[in-house]
Amino acid sequence: MRITVETVARMAGVSRGTVDRVLHNRPNVRPEVRNRILEVMKELDYKPNAAASALAFSRKTRKVGVILPQWKGFFKEEISRGIEESRRELNTYGIEVLIEEFASDEPEICVKKISDFLSEGINGLCICAQDNSLIREKIAELAAKDIPTITFNSDIADSKRVCFVGQDLVRSGRIAAQIMIKCVPNGKILIVVGNLKFSAHRQRLEGFFERMTECGFSRSDFTVVESFNEYSRTLRVVKEKFREDESLSGIYMVNESVAACAEAIKNLSLSKKPIVVCHDLPRSTKALLKSGEVDFALEQDIYSQGRKSLQLMKYLLMDCEYVIKPLEFTQINIINSENVEF
Repeated sequence: MRITVETVARMAGVSRGTVDRVLHNRPNVRPEVRNRILEVMKELDYKPNAAASALAFSRKTRKVGVILPQWKGFFKEEISRGIEESRRELNTYGIEVLIEEFASDEPEICVKKISDFLSEGINGLCICAQDNSLIREKIAELAAKDIPTITFNSDIADSKRVCFVGQDLVRSGRIAAQIMIKCVPNGKILIVVGNLKFSAHRQRLEGFFERMTECGFSRSDFTVVESFNEYSRTLRVVKEKFREDESLSGIYMVNESVAACAEAIKNLSLSKKPIVVCHDLPRSTKALLKSGEVDFALEQDIYSQGRKSLQLMKYLLMDCEYVIKPLEFTQINIINSENVEF
């Protein structure tokens, strides 16, 4: 078995970052922890990767570009927390992380930001963007220059990217469908999707339809509307669809504006509240779960998506002996009023 830093960290009961600090004799490691790590390395006859060690002390700075949408609130906080944690570690290896945001419905701006990064001499790119032909072409251009690309949160599957870091989106849609089937065995479902230009939303929808169809539902049982994650638009379309058809029994929110959906239901004064299944856990959704206005939420680990995409890029740039899979999935957790935590 090949011994890696992860092996040492697991056997010593510490994080990979702590092992890195010991390997490079950096401070902020308790003496007893340092000794335990050194003992494990001796026991395993662990020898650090020579290429990685050389890069860590190299004077030549590597650069990684990160491009993400202009998120706000929970998404911005979580992805930024993960990126910043890895950014600090990468800096110790002489890897500079450059971050740019763009309006998610303007692929031309995204392409320009990639071009700007190229002008700055990036050695790798981590990106969350819509699945667009212009962006795919730009990723192919980077690949031709031996500049690796990692997508996170929303994939660009047919591009020349090295891997995708995020939730198994089709599976998360199937899980949402399974919950809906148990709660609404017969009835019509309203699906409010954010932006179908993002593969994340399309894949969740694909998984949802796939499982519902397997269980006897037909497309005529679903009403699908796109609200572009806008609060006012989500509020309006949910009200409109329930006024058009009061027999709707469930709502599947593939959309950030879950609070708007809950407000719409409350304003309609329906005789029976529809089952609401959504994705992600900002504080507002946690409160709605606790109050019973939302029934189930499927949590994706957005923090890990930001952190892990940069960690994998570090392995690529340092030529570490680490096998990167084309799909690096994060965990899916089902949350309801009984297990939600603030």
